[in-house]
Amino acid sequence: MRSNPYPNYLISARLPGMNKILLGLIIIIGGWLVLMLFLKGLAWMGKRGARTAANKALASEKILRITSDASFLGVDFPGPNLPPRTSGVLAVTDERLYFMPWFPRKSLSFPIHYIKEVQLKASYGNFSTKVPFLVFIIKDLKDPYGTIAWMVHDPREWVDAINNLIR
Repeated sequence: MRSNPYPNYLISARLPGMNKILLGLIIIIGGWLVLMLFLKGLAWMGKRGARTAANKALASEKILRITSDASFLGVDFPGPNLPPRTSGVLAVTDERLYFMPWFPRKSLSFPIHYIKEVQLKASYGNFSTKVPFLVFIIKDLKDPYGTIAWMVHDPREWVDAINNLIR
């Protein structure tokens, strides 16, 4: 009987096909990790660029609330052609409500006097979560009112700031 020329810890030496499987798994997992890091970098660049563009557009106004992590949920009136769950910069100034998506760079803007009120709702359209959504009731866009919604951090603080502004 021939002795095994390879030490016992080199299992793949005894199973040559195993080398190909392990190499394939390493390449797939490594490629997936590189792709995720690349996508994370793109999102970071989009977020930073949108925040810069929003600050430039709102430079002459007093910003009351702003976040770079707002998630647009939709509208119930014709107009903004943005898909639901579009992330972007949401800002409320003393003059307007402003939203700049990370991608594509086309902003939504409504004068403050168009906002009838802001409400917190547990659901909007097909979305519902434990975190309440900001739902803006907008005058003059639909008979009698249109709504537009975002998901933000600290929604109660947003409602207080905006309702104090419009009253």
